[in-house]
Amino acid sequence: MTISDYLKSTRAVILTCLAGGFFFSVLLLLYGITPQEMLLLWICFLLIVAASLCCGYVRLYKRLRYLLSVTDSLEKKYLTAEIADKPVSAAEK
Repeated sequence: MTISDYLKSTRAVILTCLAGGFFFSVLLLLYGITPQEMLLLWICFLLIVAASLCCGYVRLYKRLRYLLSVTDSLEKKYLTAEIADKPVSAAEK
């Protein structure tokens, strides 16, 4: 899985975060926050969202690498579910 594939699959989450950020930005601007404070809040918010997406990507990448290595080591590929660890996500189940 490439990063672009991961970003495409998490597009709804990213758009929801951005929409929520814009909504709260408008509210904060109405309450009189300065543009410099708004910029600082956006930088912090985007760093948190980026860190969360990076952690999710790394976790998924490691899991897929593990499953591919298990599958490659088997002669009968349909036995992957018997050999691999228990599924950790709904997609794997």
